[in-house]
Amino acid sequence: MNKYTLIEQPNMQADKQRIKMCPTPCFEYKENGDRYTNLDDTDAEISYSKTAKGDLFIVRNKLVNINQESAKRGDIQIESSYLFHKKGVTIKAKATNSVSGIQLILPVISPNKEEFQLNSKELIIGEGKKQIRIKSDSEFKIGETNENNRIFNFTPGFEFIPVLVDLNNKETELEIYQ
Repeated sequence: MNKYTLIEQPNMQADKQRIKMCPTPCFEYKENGDRYTNLDDTDAEISYSKTAKGDLFIVRNKLVNINQESAKRGDIQIESSYLFHKKGVTIKAKATNSVSGIQLILPVISPNKEEFQLNSKELIIGEGKKQIRIKSDSEFKIGETNENNRIFNFTPGFEFIPVLVDLNNKETELEIYQ
């Protein structure tokens, strides 16, 4: 479910937050008020290999709306890789056609009592052994949040910081590590 919906109203909590967001990492493009993501692409291709550097997943998909329709400007293809290694995760992503306005949305789980520091290419969350760092070769920012600088998700019940990374018509690299 990429949008919290009250399916069984008597058994579910009403989401009264001003800002709501799915806590699944995704790529997003908006056109004329419509949202296109890789979350609904039923034709995505995923491959896995064990490499000397770690476990590598390569994903090829396109950005579609909830009805499986591409943007009016045409198909937007995304190729991304996720390398899980001893120090953390390296994410690389690019649009295979020249489109501006595509963002990687990375929801980072973090309770609102946890401090964070942000500059244009690095985010540091927490302290000491609990510290997580996210670095990018592209500028990124924190997306819109609620009053506590987080978004709460009822399923599974945690707060997160929405990190937004612009792809800017080039391959973008992100490092997540301790």
